[in-house]
Amino acid sequence: MTANTAPVAMRGIDHACVRVEDFDRAVAWYGEKLGFSIEKRWRAEQLPDVEMAYLSGPSGARIEIIGGGDSCGAPGGGNFMEQFAIRGWNHVCFHSDDVDATVADLASRGVPAVLPPTDFPEAPDKRIAIVQDLDGNFVEFIGPLRSPQSR
Repeated sequence: MTANTAPVAMRGIDHACVRVEDFDRAVAWYGEKLGFSIEKRWRAEQLPDVEMAYLSGPSGARIEIIGGGDSCGAPGGGNFMEQFAIRGWNHVCFHSDDVDATVADLASRGVPAVLPPTDFPEAPDKRIAIVQDLDGNFVEFIGPLRSPQSR
């Protein structure tokens, strides 16, 4: 597979979507903890009990939140690697210039890491960390290794 096989008009990911149990609580969490704000909020005529919103975040990142109505949860838990066995989207990942600083800031906001900052062996020049939102959805941060002076 080469880069030339992508459709001509496709430029990148517009947004990731997450289904949540409590819409208002999730919107507040993504705002307070990750710095997202509501770009657009709506209800679809076909799903009157369901609320939806696009959230805009740092560096143009966008998330769609869907809540309300009937929903079923995926198997939860704190083991990130076990989630790879579940079909469907596994997690959303944001680039960070400093993964350790990002995780420290999130911890000060009451968001503990389920995978603390660690060097990523599959990409020797990268560092990753993972947190969970209120519904147990995984949010990953990836960035460069810390400089030897800051370790």
